[in-house]
Amino acid sequence: MEGKYNKFPNCWICNDHGLIIYSKRYHGIEYDFACRCKCRLGQSSSEKIKVVPDKLVEKLAEENFNRFKGVYPELVVELA
Repeated sequence: MEGKYNKFPNCWICNDHGLIIYSKRYHGIEYDFACRCKCRLGQSSSEKIKVVPDKLVEKLAEENFNRFKGVYPELVVELA
């Protein structure tokens, strides 16, 4: 397969975006938040943005890998 969308990301935590965007409900209102990744791209973002908590790093990486595996199973086989 050719194209830029079927390559492995350098960072499984943020999928090479540098930021992790998430929603959180507070008093019945949903808010969007961001935290920066621990990768090189995330660390180049503003230091005013909090770094992704250690307890979420493995969960995010696993979820992103499983999503990638669902879309490109043949590439994941090559990894093994």
